[in-house]
Amino acid sequence: MSEFRKAKRCSTCAVRRIAGNIGLRKSRRKATDVPRSPSSLKGPEKKPRGRRRQTAGPAIKFQVAQANETFSTEQDYLISVIINNFTPAQERSLVRAADGTAACLDSRVCGSWVTLLPEIVARSLVHPGVLQFAIRSLGYSILKKTPQALEAYGDTLRLLKSSLATAGEVSFEEILATILCLTLAEVLLGTEHNGWSAHTRGVCKLVQEKGPGAFKTGVLHQLFAGFRIFMLLGAIQQRKESFLDELAWKIEPFSSEPKSLMQGLLDEISGLPSLLQRLDIVSSSGREHQKEEIVALYKDFDTQMIRLEDWEANLKISTASRVLRWPVASSPDHEATFPISYEFANILVANTISHYWSFVLVIQISISTLLALSREKGADVACLLKQRATISPENRVALAKDICQSMRYHLQPETGLYGPAATLYPINIALQIFREDNKRKEVIWQCSSTHQPLPTLEELRGSLPPGASVVMVVTCCDPRVLPDQFLGGFGMKVSEVRNAGGRASEALRSIICVDHVLGVSAVIVIHHTDCGLTHLRNDFLHSSLTQKAPNNAAEIAKMDFLEILDLKASVIEDMKILKDSPYLRKDLKVYGYVYDIKTGKLQDVKE
Repeated sequence: MSEFRKAKRCSTCAVRRIAGNIGLRKSRRKATDVPRSPSSLKGPEKKPRGRRRQTAGPAIKFQVAQANETFSTEQDYLISVIINNFTPAQERSLVRAADGTAACLDSRVCGSWVTLLPEIVARSLVHPGVLQFAIRSLGYSILKKTPQALEAYGDTLRLLKSSLATAGEVSFEEILATILCLTLAEVLLGTEHNGWSAHTRGVCKLVQEKGPGAFKTGVLHQLFAGFRIFMLLGAIQQRKESFLDELAWKIEPFSSEPKSLMQGLLDEISGLPSLLQRLDIVSSSGREHQKEEIVALYKDFDTQMIRLEDWEANLKISTASRVLRWPVASSPDHEATFPISYEFANILVANTISHYWSFVLVIQISISTLLALSREKGADVACLLKQRATISPENRVALAKDICQSMRYHLQPETGLYGPAATLYPINIALQIFREDNKRKEVIWQCSSTHQPLPTLEELRGSLPPGASVVMVVTCCDPRVLPDQFLGGFGMKVSEVRNAGGRASEALRSIICVDHVLGVSAVIVIHHTDCGLTHLRNDFLHSSLTQKAPNNAAEIAKMDFLEILDLKASVIEDMKILKDSPYLRKDLKVYGYVYDIKTGKLQDVKE
């Protein structure tokens, strides 16, 4: 790892500087150039652009920072890609500190631990395959090479399972780093709704068994600090108490290292999962003493709210001479959904305050639920309504707007992936508030704010080089097939034509039109496993439609629904239709693939 420059200060000093000053002073170290990858790893050169993905979770917009220096191995290149996308430029020179230990600055919520990867890999035991495949999965996820990322993801899970069963074969820090990589890959790939929480539960069990004393110093402490927020967010989402609320877990892991702004906030909300669990039990219970439980729980939620308010007050006192956030005009349009946005002192402050707002909203929603429950059960909480003003619908909407007004700062190109990824939890809470309050305009803004504005047709034409580079993808209308996730390397522009089965005969008209307007350089035919047309047959559809419209029986009998008996054969048939068409150029490139829904792999089909 000689390619990485060494810093002239140790990681402990760097961490203390961030924690002591809340990261307000900028580093005077000049950021090093971003490494470059071999062309075989990088693929065709193209400009970074906003990413639009259809996933189970919310879409996030980001620009990928490519590596631009030659590396001896693919693993070194992918580690560089990960670090460049999850680390502020001024911190990349601290990837390896002068004392030989990795520097992990707790200066942001998401990905602060990635600078540890070079050292963990260098110290890995005889069997480094688990972490190696996890790095591949995360690196390829960032590069939008979804098939390779999914394949490495599956390999990692298989190796991790066998490694956990073999004591001593893989170090504990390797296991944690592996699961951290998989968690971030899951967030980027969105293969399953909240799939990242499964990894969080696994880490929680491993960390709890190890005990708080194991995370006082070194790499394990830095990994723990980097993953602590994921563990608590997972517990809040699952609404189950967390061991992280125990006093020992708040003190021992930080006995040798200072806490950052975010770590201090996590101390204050570590008891929230337990309160949510109790709320669910009370809501579904019919016990005799439920009224007393409602009153007791209300007091505890009230105490939790006061703790957060005290945290905010102490923050203002400790930073009295510094401005942490300030509003700026985001649009000259007075009718804009959010005419202002917030600027922050740094990304750590932005991450922390936006999460603080979201935690306050969760508590306010819970208190409102308790109030409704107390009225239903006849519990007397009149003397406890300290928070009535703060839990008003107007106040909740105001906090949700504050979260939205912090998005512009988080989505700046220079924040790579660590900015957008940190918005997922707060923006989801804000969206819940707007939906409950029927704020349609704000909901539309949230759904659209993660996407880049679309160019006009003339701008699109102007962006194409001579000879055209539009790639047409003919595929099924099945929503599980997402070509933009795995075809980024085929051309500058990808245009999809969808129909049942992804049949070329029905797509031919669209291809001809696009070719005449923009020019088409290639057509890609993709059929997929578990397709509806592999299960439906013409005879069945003829019979079913004839029952619905018996007067059209003769017309129905002539219909060909293009049933698929063999996937490879259907792809070859469609490729031939395109190549033989007299209305398309003879030099038009035509490719064919079968997409495996389960594995995400593309199988090349040749005529």
